[in-house]
Amino acid sequence: LTPNAILRLNNYMWVCKTMKVALSLDGFARAHHAHHQTKVLYLKGAKGESIEKDTQFACLNFTYGRDVFSPVMAYRNKWTDD
Repeated sequence: LTPNAILRLNNYMWVCKTMKVALSLDGFARAHHAHHQTKVLYLKGAKGESIEKDTQFACLNFTYGRDVFSPVMAYRNKWTDD
């Protein structure tokens, strides 16, 4: 699990405790889905050619489900001068 996934679990626990709702795996699974991020390793072969290999590990994170109302991150990289 990534650190963000652990924070997402903690956030779910906090919301349930605040609303006095029992924690449930089914409730978390309905609101989130697992996002599997695979890693690719690029190697140089014996003849100098590039070889692409899949690694045996990956990162797992949770994102909000498609049909769930959720907070949206909003930010700007550049502000216009008034």
